[in-house]
Amino acid sequence: MTQKLLIENIGQLITCAGGRKGPVAGEFEKALGVRKGGCLAVEGGRVVAIGERERVVRQLSPGDFESVDAEGGLVTPGLVDCHTHPVFAGDRKEEFELRNQGASYEAIARRGGGIFSTVRATRQASAEKLEKLFLQRLTRFLAAGTTTLEAKSGYGLSYEDELKILEVIRQSSGRQPVELVPTFLGAHTVPPEFKNKRKDYVWLLTERLLPEVASRRLALFCDVFVEKIAFRYAEAKEILLAGKKRGLLPKLHADQLTNGSGGKLAAEVEAVSADHLEHLSPSGVKALKKSGTMAVLLPSAAFYLRSPKAPPVKKLLTANVPIALATDFNPGTSPNYSLVFTMTLACVEWGFSAAQALLAVTRNSAFALGKGSELGCLSEGKQADLIIWGAQDYRELSYYTGAQLARTVVKKGRVVWKS
Repeated sequence: MTQKLLIENIGQLITCAGGRKGPVAGEFEKALGVRKGGCLAVEGGRVVAIGERERVVRQLSPGDFESVDAEGGLVTPGLVDCHTHPVFAGDRKEEFELRNQGASYEAIARRGGGIFSTVRATRQASAEKLEKLFLQRLTRFLAAGTTTLEAKSGYGLSYEDELKILEVIRQSSGRQPVELVPTFLGAHTVPPEFKNKRKDYVWLLTERLLPEVASRRLALFCDVFVEKIAFRYAEAKEILLAGKKRGLLPKLHADQLTNGSGGKLAAEVEAVSADHLEHLSPSGVKALKKSGTMAVLLPSAAFYLRSPKAPPVKKLLTANVPIALATDFNPGTSPNYSLVFTMTLACVEWGFSAAQALLAVTRNSAFALGKGSELGCLSEGKQADLIIWGAQDYRELSYYTGAQLARTVVKKGRVVWKS
């Protein structure tokens, strides 16, 4: 049921409504749209008024609204996680130990670990078990301030199991408050049974799975992992174009472990986003600039993998390529639920400012999901997704670690979580 809320006694309000999409260096603070004090009114799942209390109250009948005291704290838009792999069974704590002892991602994959170990566990799990695990994880995301989540398939890698995962995402959408954006990632890697029949697996994806996913409207995006250990340039292009033909928007895992020209391919297929990008080339930066593709950076994955190479953040900014951040939540290389921790990593490891990091997990990440007109900012008429934090200043979000800072979470105008 919709609520009519009056968020009062706000200390600092971050609207993310200033400036333009994908602000360039030097404009991040302006784009935050910082306001001191005031209140915010919500009705019918949308923001209906923002400003000084006296002015807002004159517009409304305050007696009809439930008052929510922000206690002088920080209020921001709900966080948007635009790259996750959250539907799977099992875990990979043994792999975590191996990496800490020096084993590489590629070496673990060659030994049957990595994605393949999760694929085996996920194939064996029932849809009911997968949904139970997924709902538990969504509660943790919500408690960390995430109100919208992109959810990929990719741990089935068979006709039946990829559809099973996407159906779990669909079923879970109505059973909890986090807004889910489904992505088909059947091209996560080539499964073992197709090791010497790569063309057959590409055919399965393009001629059987993609038509079924599209006809049942199980996904908004089609993603491909473009890498030596996954899919080559030509294979990825064929899959992405087949998805695009059926109405699935392209996304890419690009240039993470090596320079596989993923950034160039993202521009060529007019992808909504290109994600990872540690090995993005200068020509790849130019291609993303020309296409308007969002660069989604995943510092948590780089942190867990101890990646020695950082994405070319300064070159992307100089080229005015908009940047989003995401957790890349997955069981093997980024078991991280928190976009707040992701912000901290981006600031400490890659030189983000606090303002740039916050914009990258709100407004820009909403655009990375094609939802920038609706989510990621707080202004009149926008969907009322917001967080009241146990903090007074937005810079505290990327400053503190180890604390549960989200105090109240509002999704589509309803209070859905309180600490």
